[in-house]
Amino acid sequence: MSAWFGLVDACNGVHERFLVALREHARDWPPDVRPQSSGAFLIDGVLTTYVDLCDADESSVVASFRAEFDGSSVYANQVASVGGLGAAGTPEVCAAEAARWYLQQLGRPVERHEWFEGGQRVQVRWRFAGESGWLASSNGYEAARPADRVIALR
Repeated sequence: MSAWFGLVDACNGVHERFLVALREHARDWPPDVRPQSSGAFLIDGVLTTYVDLCDADESSVVASFRAEFDGSSVYANQVASVGGLGAAGTPEVCAAEAARWYLQQLGRPVERHEWFEGGQRVQVRWRFAGESGWLASSNGYEAARPADRVIALR
């Protein structure tokens, strides 16, 4: 069994077909995206799969991408920095669209922005390169000035 999209719950045949196809596509993903950063769960008959984008140096999850499959269609959350996904069809068609969407999101360049005061780092935030919206923050505070250091993660 693949380590991608581990699922503890029992699922029906349609959900299993989706998972098998999605796991097959995941084998071709970049090596820095690891199966341990993925998972799946079932709620009310909807199979949710996810992939966490991590900053290994900070041991932080920067973003979590989710695709949900209801048996005949797949869709993704639509937040400010993440384009949505919507497709209908067989489990295999939906899995191919979900895999394409995941790969598109995971291939986007990410930056870590750091602020310092008195030689100490006081804030860390992440965003997709070239975008204004923040993905995550280490302390939840809004940046009042440009970052002192920007590090390209990918």
